Amino acid sequence: METEEQKEGKRNQKEILAKNHEEVLSEMEKFVCDPEIINNPEKKEKVLKKIELMFSSFSGPLPPPEILKKYGDLIPNAPERILKMAENQSSHRMDIEKTLVKGNSRRENRGLFFAFILGMTTIILGFVLSMYDKGAAGITTMLAPLAILTGSFIYRKYEKSQKSESKGNDK
Repeated sequence: METEEQKEGKRNQKEILAKNHEEVLSEMEKFVCDPEIINNPEKKEKVLKKIELMFSSFSGPLPPPEILKKYGDLIPNAPERILKMAENQSSHRMDIEKTLVKGNSRRENRGLFFAFILGMTTIILGFVLSMYDKGAAGITTMLAPLAILTGSFIYRKYEKSQKSESKGNDK
């Protein structure tokens, strides 16, 4: 799952890329309209290389192999360090996801436990009230919490099915 910060970061990256894209297009316009460049193959080749460099970008934990090789030319063990950094980041992300899943599971189980305790307490209280000639109050005390817990359970199941359907439609 993406956090709001990650989504905001991606939006900012897209905005920066869009601004860079506009700058590159205006730069290209200057060169493309210049007859000196159009008629001179050497200058035209240089301009095309410059434009190609301006559009070069990548996303993800690892740069493309060509760029990785260039890092290796600058710093001898840079590609290994970059790969190790990506592996560490991936491992870290998996650990966080595992912790998150375990925490959610524990929280869910705790909620079920407390719902059970609450339900049993109200049933016992309703039963005790019924024993002391408070029949209507006892039945209400037993049924109201059971109806609330059942409704909550049904609503949760419905929510989960809606989420799984929307995930299935996204693919």
